[in-house]
Amino acid sequence: LNFAKKYPLLIEAIYSRSKDIVDRMVVQEELDTKRSRQEELQRKERLLRQQLDVAQEDLERQTKQFEALGDSLVQLKQSEKDRNAELVEATRQLDFMKADKTVKDRDYNEALDAQRQAVKPLNETERQIDLTNERIEFAEEKISQCL
Repeated sequence: LNFAKKYPLLIEAIYSRSKDIVDRMVVQEELDTKRSRQEELQRKERLLRQQLDVAQEDLERQTKQFEALGDSLVQLKQSEKDRNAELVEATRQLDFMKADKTVKDRDYNEALDAQRQAVKPLNETERQIDLTNERIEFAEEKISQCL
């Protein structure tokens, strides 16, 4: 303690220098900690930016795929509309053909009936001729038997 009373300036100088050194060390530690933290944050930022770039590229790729699928869907819908129009036209033509067939079947059946009606007198006449021929043959036989 006597030393401190004899050399107060020296003690004050040692104390203030020690305090400055400790303060600088604390500041340096804080600075090193902040630098370390900043480097860590910058590293994380770079990593996150890379992930963001990859995510954006993936998003762009998926957006293009989505747009391509949308275009494909539009084409498929148009194709479906075209097919439906073709189906409607084919159905319409089938209905016309069925109606035409019905008319032709009716005309055919009427023609068959007309033919049957027309052939009836012919058949009756042929039957009469056959009967007459049989009678003639019978009469000729009778005549030949009589002679």
